[in-house]
Amino acid sequence: MAAAMRRCSTKNCALLFIFLFLTGLLSFLENILPSSSSVVYDEEKSPEKLVRQSGGDGTPNKTQDVDEIRKDLPQNIVEVDVEQYLASGENFDVTECSTPIPEENYTTPKEVPLIALASYPRSGNKLTRQNLYRITGNNRRLYKQAHNLDLNETEFDRICYKTHAYDNETIKYYNGGAILLLRNPRESTISFFMWQYNERMKYDRDTVTDWIRKNDTIWTGWVQETIRSWRDTYLAWINQGHRVLISFTEDIAKDANRELSRMVAFAGQRVPIKLLKCTTSEFAWISRKHLDFEPFFPNDLLQQCISDVNNTLIRKGVRPLPTYPATYL
Repeated sequence: MAAAMRRCSTKNCALLFIFLFLTGLLSFLENILPSSSSVVYDEEKSPEKLVRQSGGDGTPNKTQDVDEIRKDLPQNIVEVDVEQYLASGENFDVTECSTPIPEENYTTPKEVPLIALASYPRSGNKLTRQNLYRITGNNRRLYKQAHNLDLNETEFDRICYKTHAYDNETIKYYNGGAILLLRNPRESTISFFMWQYNERMKYDRDTVTDWIRKNDTIWTGWVQETIRSWRDTYLAWINQGHRVLISFTEDIAKDANRELSRMVAFAGQRVPIKLLKCTTSEFAWISRKHLDFEPFFPNDLLQQCISDVNNTLIRKGVRPLPTYPATYL
């Protein structure tokens, strides 16, 4: 090389020198910098995603243990123990409901926190809210009296407030936390569609049903959008809620006493077991079947959205959604 350098012209020597310098620099950088495929990355910058490190061929060769991930997650999911409370009402007879509950059996709550009753539309929010209102009515009156508040004042008129919103501002607003109602997305999607077009927009029921039967774009577009919205609603509240109590709508239908007592306890309220039992004795959850045929559903998308919610629940230490049948019928 030295001989070549001596024989080259001034111009050629300068070009050769630049070439050799750049070649050496590239070699040096390759040795000290990792390839782009080996950089640890966080998908979507979400703590619910597993952080992976891939080898030179781009395939994952290390997955962070789920327990390690869980340590970094905000443990905002709350559970309450109502076993002893429910056991106190095992011998309850519904005929006792005709007898008034003595005033001394009620407990004045220390506070009435601002709690959301959050859900995707058509997940049992209204019926749940109505029952909670009845169960805690006397508590709210006692609280107002204890704090010299106008009994007609609506600020403390309920223990939770309905919302279907899931934006950051709404979630932060409910600083007392949220009771989160989760329902089978197939059921809630169909029910929401029928409510939107038949009950709210006043289209004939047969016409709306025909849209679903014939896979009209009104239905197929709706179902694609709402399934994603169902997932996004629950991921937002589960991940960002200050404190969250999970309740499955299907569990409320099976055992209203247990689920409603969990909600009352979560809200910091105490009510006589008789009041709970008398209220739920009139409780009837009727899951209306809107269709007599199997509707179109993008099953891959549906199962992916259910999996997204389930995986997040599991990583939070909560049991996943109840197993849903593959058919609507």
